[in-house]
Amino acid sequence: MLRRSLEQMQNQGWIMPNPGHGHPLRPEWVTTEKGATLIASCQAIMAERRALGLPAGGVGRWHLPLITQLIDQEKRFGELQNALSPVTPRALSLALKRSMALGQVERRLEADFPPMAIYGITDKARPLAEAASTLTG
Repeated sequence: MLRRSLEQMQNQGWIMPNPGHGHPLRPEWVTTEKGATLIASCQAIMAERRALGLPAGGVGRWHLPLITQLIDQEKRFGELQNALSPVTPRALSLALKRSMALGQVERRLEADFPPMAIYGITDKARPLAEAASTLTG
């Protein structure tokens, strides 16, 4: 599994073998410029997570993609599902519930027929969403 992970990171351009160092059967790796940018973004996300008191691994797979989708504008469930494809409706629903319980996402109902649920991020979640958006933008 480690070999596959290293190959994937090298294919993404995040790491490269350390030139002129290490044994050929046990190469050392160094980060590239692209990898250093990724590391800085990840460190910013982790700092925001700690500042919010969110447990490591306690937010779920879809939390960061969800709040980055809501950073610019509120969206309906269907819009979120399309934007976060291949998320399943159940996984999105669970992510929204967990995010609302953490105070990161808020839900409001528009008085229409039928009533329409609109989701947006809270001010509390904005710094984390901005840090996470650096990975995609």
